[in-house]
Amino acid sequence: MKKYLRPVCRFLSAVSLFLVIVFSESGYLSASASLPREASINDTAPEFRLSSLSGKDVALSDFKGRPVMLFIWATWCPYCVRELAHLEKSYAAIKESGVELLAIDSGEPRERVVRYLSGKNIAFPVLLDTDSRVSYAYNVIGIPTLVLVDAQGKIKFQGNSLPEDYLKILSQK
Repeated sequence: MKKYLRPVCRFLSAVSLFLVIVFSESGYLSASASLPREASINDTAPEFRLSSLSGKDVALSDFKGRPVMLFIWATWCPYCVRELAHLEKSYAAIKESGVELLAIDSGEPRERVVRYLSGKNIAFPVLLDTDSRVSYAYNVIGIPTLVLVDAQGKIKFQGNSLPEDYLKILSQK
């Protein structure tokens, strides 16, 4: 069954993108709607303020002057779950290297995320993007998406898994 999951997810993503294109071309989407695009490397990372599971508001600007890793995910996504487990195991080394890790759940209600994470020992902040505004601002088309933001607030990488050389990427000028 698992071998069919990836092609099904890719198919659904392609169908979703196709529908966005069709509806935008036909005028069914408002004039302010636009198609997602890949975030440009070296662009300034879009600012956001989201509520954490602990109820604290967290903004990207709270980490000004420090590199930040954004992990955009959802509980229903099997690849996100796998990457979350990897990040959970790697978090001590990530934190020790001076990189802040923020997990941003996209499009789900707080209760679902809390229920999913109960019993898991997640040490990094989990933020709630219930209306997917942050996902849209970062032009996320599929999840999981990892975004590396350097200490100057510039996007250095955006992709579906954490690159092994993420520290090198974050230190590039």
